[in-house]
Amino acid sequence: MSNKQERVERQATIIDIANKLKKDPSTVSRALSGSPRISDRTKEEVARVAAELNYIPNRAAARLRSGRSKVVGVIVPRLNHHFFSEAIYGMEAKLKREGYNLIICQSNENYVEECDAVRSLLSSQVDGIIISLSSQTKNFEHLQYVLDSGVPLVQFDRVTDELNTPRIVNDNFEGGYKAVNHLLSGGYRKIGVLHGGMVTNVYRERLEGVHQALEDAGIKSNKALELEAFTEKDGYNAAKKLLANGNGPDAIFCCSDHTALGVLEYAKEANISVPSELGVLGYANELFTRVTNPSLSTVDQQCDKLGRQAASVLLKRLTFKSMLNVEEPIKSSLIIRDSSVRAI
Repeated sequence: MSNKQERVERQATIIDIANKLKKDPSTVSRALSGSPRISDRTKEEVARVAAELNYIPNRAAARLRSGRSKVVGVIVPRLNHHFFSEAIYGMEAKLKREGYNLIICQSNENYVEECDAVRSLLSSQVDGIIISLSSQTKNFEHLQYVLDSGVPLVQFDRVTDELNTPRIVNDNFEGGYKAVNHLLSGGYRKIGVLHGGMVTNVYRERLEGVHQALEDAGIKSNKALELEAFTEKDGYNAAKKLLANGNGPDAIFCCSDHTALGVLEYAKEANISVPSELGVLGYANELFTRVTNPSLSTVDQQCDKLGRQAASVLLKRLTFKSMLNVEEPIKSSLIIRDSSVRAI
């Protein structure tokens, strides 16, 4: 029987890789798990030979030896939002260095799907879970069950303080404050707000920052100019409601870039000039904000850094089970583009 036929019939092992490279099996094992004790060159050699031999790791056996699956689950509301995809990129970069893989689930902003994702991850015996809550999540029993099962849980971005977990968040209050302060400094005075509802912490905190910025400028908040809008379509409809009568705001701060995109679409349709007649400012620094016409001013949430921090905290929790459940805010930054800058 040829060596090629033997490899088809018998799955390659770490010993096969070690023999071909003339290295110790323990070195190969550490290289495959991403151990920092092994050089990048050795890791690359091991990965190349593992691919040549069609090596498939036996994760069940590894779990029995170490008590861990070396797999982390992450649940986000939507994968097609740049913010969440970049946050996951940051998580994966951090976790892979420590030999962990990710299982990624999305809730589609749906509480039931979020519960299903939690059950699926627990049945896959993940070592820990990182989650950003759906916009529908008001009950947290499914996440308390995770904690009661002894599985470490880290919340990021959209969080609740009803769970005793670490929370990795942006300073959303500061982001809302900076955004509206920028509009005020540009001469806008009648500022509308499209928020994402009061259930989710991020939108509630951004609105609080808006109110504080207006108060500091001696401007009274106008509830009639504050509407809930969550999607691009919502943003279009909300802008139409605020601006159709000709007595609307002279600027609109949107608590997401997607709602801001809807505002820009309505303004174009209604022949409202942005930014001379209407200032528009979004939140999240989605990729499309650079190419809208005009380009969209926005708040950058440092999503990659947020993801890396969430992963780092989970790794610490896996190592030091008694660490404190703290909330760690990450500063955002204002990205000024054409949609909020006018001649005054």
